[in-house]
Amino acid sequence: MQSSPNASPNLSPEERTSLRYRYQGQAGFDASKTMASSKTTKQADGSKTFAPEKPLTAADKIEKAQKSTNMVDRLNKALDSFVPEQKRRSFWGIAATVLFAFVLVIGSLGSALALVAFTPTNAELIAFAHADFSPEEIKARQIVAAEILHYTIALPFEPVADIEISQEDLDTLRQWSLGEYELCHLTDVRILLGNSLLLSFTITIVSAIIITLTRKTQFARHSLLAAGIVCLAIPIVLGFFLLFFFQPTFVLFHEIFFPQGNWQFSPETLLISTLPERYWQAAGLLWMGLFMINGFILTTLSRFCGKMHTWSVTND
Repeated sequence: MQSSPNASPNLSPEERTSLRYRYQGQAGFDASKTMASSKTTKQADGSKTFAPEKPLTAADKIEKAQKSTNMVDRLNKALDSFVPEQKRRSFWGIAATVLFAFVLVIGSLGSALALVAFTPTNAELIAFAHADFSPEEIKARQIVAAEILHYTIALPFEPVADIEISQEDLDTLRQWSLGEYELCHLTDVRILLGNSLLLSFTITIVSAIIITLTRKTQFARHSLLAAGIVCLAIPIVLGFFLLFFFQPTFVLFHEIFFPQGNWQFSPETLLISTLPERYWQAAGLLWMGLFMINGFILTTLSRFCGKMHTWSVTND
């Protein structure tokens, strides 16, 4: 029969501590909350004794920290044997620059699209596309185009208003109102265009904050320069296809973004007669022109950031 920890008052403090740990769990208390941690030692006869560990001294703590530091140093040296630290930093710097430049290009595309979709701009595009018609018909088509535009550029969180076309305008154009398939396609356009504009607005705001915070660094300069060059190069390629290969480019675009296939309509429908091929050619070229203007703005900002970086390094 085992005796309780308090049955031997003549035990030394070490023996009393060992005895307490031996009875831990049987006496109904957690000794770890009231006593120092212990170390288990196995004796030759197979029995175990318990003794409290000594508290760490300042020298012990320094030794442990030194071991940790040495381990980190060994890991860094092992990593350097495969990829030197300078190359790793260069890689991550290039990756961050490329990623931010891509974000700036996407934001520039969206901002150019928003300017094309601006109601006064769109009205001038309609007038250009229907220059051969009477002023009354041009006015009616501008009204119809404005209704379509307001419907398709609604942001995801905005309430969507129905497309309302007066009978008077329909009579002027000698057209029926939008059919079911046309409305279905315009709904698909609204989802794509609304999400694109929201993404573009978000990217523009975030990019402006990042550029403001990093304007004195090479990161901002290189990112802006790369994005500006891309914004100047893409319109040259796309403009060529829009001028000489408009129909294949138009079909390819719709097959990518509207794979459901509900985007082909007769030329006599209200949607196609209001937004003919000439309209899309003019809108596409205007979009590319605005895109190039964004490229000039980005390259100018890159020079500005470069000067600020040089100024900050010189003053430091």
